[in-house]
Amino acid sequence: MEEAAPFIVPTKLALPTPRGGRVERSRLNQRLDGCFEQPASVALVCAPAGWGKSTLLSQWLNEIDAPVAWVQLDPADNDETRLCAHVATATSRALGARSGDVFTSATTVSQFADTLAAVLSPSAEFVLVLDDYHVIANPEIHTGVDRLLKWMPASGHLVVSTRMEPPLVSLSRLRVDGRLVEVRADDLAFSDAEADQLLSEAISVPVAADVVSGINARAEGWGAGLYLAALSIGRDGDADDYLTQFAGDTRLVADYLRSELIDGQTAEVRELLMSIAVLDEFCGGLCDAVLETTGSAKRLRELERDNLLLVPLDERSEWYRFHHLLLEWLRDELSVSDIDTVELHRRAAVWLHASCTPEAAFDHAHAASEVDLAASIVVENWGQAVAAGRWALLNDWFDRLGNDVVSSRPRLCLARARVGLNSGESPAWVTAWMDRAREVIGDDEPELLAEVHRNLGIQLRMQGEMSAAQQHLEAAVEVHTDGDKLVESQSLLAAVLFYQGDLKEAGRLLEVVLETATVEDNHLTVLFALSFQSAVLYERGLRIQAKETAENALGSADGTTLDGSPTLLWARLVLGHLWLDDGDVDQAAAEIEPTLEMSRLMNARGAATLALVAAARLEAARRHKVQAQALLGEADELVVSMTDPGRLPELVAVARGQTLRGERRDPHTPDNVVIVEDLTDRELAVLRLLPSDLTGREISAELYVSHNTTKGHLKAIYRKLGVSSRDQCVARARGLGLL
Repeated sequence: MEEAAPFIVPTKLALPTPRGGRVERSRLNQRLDGCFEQPASVALVCAPAGWGKSTLLSQWLNEIDAPVAWVQLDPADNDETRLCAHVATATSRALGARSGDVFTSATTVSQFADTLAAVLSPSAEFVLVLDDYHVIANPEIHTGVDRLLKWMPASGHLVVSTRMEPPLVSLSRLRVDGRLVEVRADDLAFSDAEADQLLSEAISVPVAADVVSGINARAEGWGAGLYLAALSIGRDGDADDYLTQFAGDTRLVADYLRSELIDGQTAEVRELLMSIAVLDEFCGGLCDAVLETTGSAKRLRELERDNLLLVPLDERSEWYRFHHLLLEWLRDELSVSDIDTVELHRRAAVWLHASCTPEAAFDHAHAASEVDLAASIVVENWGQAVAAGRWALLNDWFDRLGNDVVSSRPRLCLARARVGLNSGESPAWVTAWMDRAREVIGDDEPELLAEVHRNLGIQLRMQGEMSAAQQHLEAAVEVHTDGDKLVESQSLLAAVLFYQGDLKEAGRLLEVVLETATVEDNHLTVLFALSFQSAVLYERGLRIQAKETAENALGSADGTTLDGSPTLLWARLVLGHLWLDDGDVDQAAAEIEPTLEMSRLMNARGAATLALVAAARLEAARRHKVQAQALLGEADELVVSMTDPGRLPELVAVARGQTLRGERRDPHTPDNVVIVEDLTDRELAVLRLLPSDLTGREISAELYVSHNTTKGHLKAIYRKLGVSSRDQCVARARGLGLL
């Protein structure tokens, strides 16, 4: 199976490949083709298990001429962030170069819907398939899918495959509008002709037409039942006799599975099937580990070849799952057998942990009551999960471990506190977990003490207590013995220095961090440092370096699990400001608008303030001053809620001056100071560089204009502000709130 990010499961995105010797169901394919006859139409394929929903869709989708994004849903996708990560990945792969990385910042289905509406070309058909939608119970996801149905572009089509009617309010409207194509169990039921074709393709024994009709009548057109009948007739060679035995009830299917599929296998195969039933998906290596044997990959290929209800999950036939009917039966049998399922789960957890598959590894470790292993999985992976925004997953891990386990391990206490900080828990709740971490740290664990200081520094920075945050992060830097942790704390300290206004020291520290972290291949710290360094450079008036650094940050994250991570918020803000400096509102919006949601995910007041300031400036550039003022009002409320916000009040004041260029905001500015006319965007770009140490020619280079053009802008600025020198200009601009 292809190498993938720890929290993206490639097999969920693999479009099933139609098996050879398939039954041609042209009548149903033609019905599904109706999706392309109406704009933004939807296909609903709704039927119980075993009716061939996925098989039909795989045949149809492999024949149409349109890009397809396929997502196989499972119960874990009720975590909306997880679901969106897989939907975004599938869509990006399907659309290719047309989509770029625009979907990566979407963490809700509603956000994905808005992004798809903005990106999808009206002339290029696109199909998104959500298979097994019945596993979704999260009402917020249903609301998001309804929004997707409402705003789907004309060339976009959603296919929902489910065992039960989905609770989507949009379906009634689509049905009335003639934009809903429906395929249900009655439609999927095999006709006698189709049943005859299925039996003929599956077995070499001829079956009389009346026998086919009888079997199909007993199966009530149920595809899975017909397939099971074909396997049985193929082994026994007596279709007439089988007709008297076959029925479509669940009990008979269970009896069939036992007598025809299991009892006829060797003891080795029976043990293999029963033992690996603890796994949702499996490959040869995982089966070898669970069974403590070798050669499982070969046996799996043989079982697939023998049609033993194994479903391949990738083109190379390395990963498989059981047909759900067989899996349910095997697990029922396993529950009353003498097989030690706890040990099987333990072996699976160890193998999956070593294979960097944390979600499945934790599930098996928890099932095996392997507390130490489960705790280790959380300790090793919670940082990556935070970066990916997987708060629901992390809280689920902590809940399943239990407070007694978490509170007895200092690293888990720290992780619990950090996750709570980002997921909206109160400062007192977070502090309590920090205090518990300090209580259980041993005297010989200075690195853990440094982590406490670091996490307190993070907490205080996010709450807006910058001086206290600086003290704790300086203490962490002093105590750290781990090189990777040291550079992480140094980068966090630099971020606090940025908020404190010490740009020179922040920039110096970030240079040290980048040099060390790059050598040590500490990718997350490199991205964080690049992102903040771009903000430092922009505030110092170094536009070219700021742009290069911000683009480097985003480029380094492209194609990784950190693409779209909140870590990149500051780089996106810098690029947004630079586009506004150049008068390109659309490009600025593409960078700035996602940061509002990023900052909310981070639950960090400083980051949220900067995002609101940038959004206000964007609205002002759109001539939406009322909206700009509302956003600045939100920023003011955040700043007031902080006990020590550093230079954030100054940044909000500057933004207010930029949104109200003709109005004086500073009460100390003399009454006779009046701007005769507004400065242009280009003049404002020059003005913002005047407080720096750049010469006139260097300012021209930063702005990619000639020196004569810059001199012309300066002359206009001086005239409009009523000044005659650069120092006077800077002072007057600050008094007016323009700087």
